[in-house]
Amino acid sequence: MTEAWEYIKALPQVTATVDAFYFGMVFFRPKQAKEDFYIKL
Repeated sequence: MTEAWEYIKALPQVTATVDAFYFGMVFFRPKQAKEDFYIKL
């Protein structure tokens, strides 16, 4: 993990992240509980 990715995941506006090793997706859904997903390819 890079420091930038950890910083993004820690932002209060971010509710879900998907880490797919080479790329990541960030979701902003106010009513969703905070979750981090990892996809191993």
